[in-house]
Amino acid sequence: MNDKNVLRDYIRAFVRSVNLFFNLNGVKLELPYTIRVIPTFSYRSPTIEELQRVIDVANLREKVVISMLSVGGIRIGSLSKLEYRHVKDDLERNIVPVCVHIEALITKGRYRRYYTFLNQEATEYLKAYLNLRRRGTKKLSGEEIRDSSPLIRLTPPQRSNR
Repeated sequence: MNDKNVLRDYIRAFVRSVNLFFNLNGVKLELPYTIRVIPTFSYRSPTIEELQRVIDVANLREKVVISMLSVGGIRIGSLSKLEYRHVKDDLERNIVPVCVHIEALITKGRYRRYYTFLNQEATEYLKAYLNLRRRGTKKLSGEEIRDSSPLIRLTPPQRSNR
């Protein structure tokens, strides 16, 4: 982002706050000019082909993250706060699609809870990832997955060198 865009956004935010101040106090403020809202960037969703290319080169943990974000429409911040209990019921009963319970406290605005679903592919990645965490690897020690265990480990537990 260049300085010109930062300045434009700063000015736009300042003008909006001044307008809000006057509106809340019952004063109609009319400027002799208008400030146009010019988008400086645009968001787009990745295509199915782009997602498939990323999944093809990703490790198991990354596949879980990518599939849950893309299929479930979960925000990154909410995904990082999910625990095993949020998917436990359907996952242990082998129900597909898996219902993910997103509590209000882990949503961006903390406004309300909602439910989303994981398809067969995302469910398979998640089950394989959880099994890998339970078993452990040469570098990572196995762990007991409890209801309060994070669904996606931010830092994996290291195996001791004994």
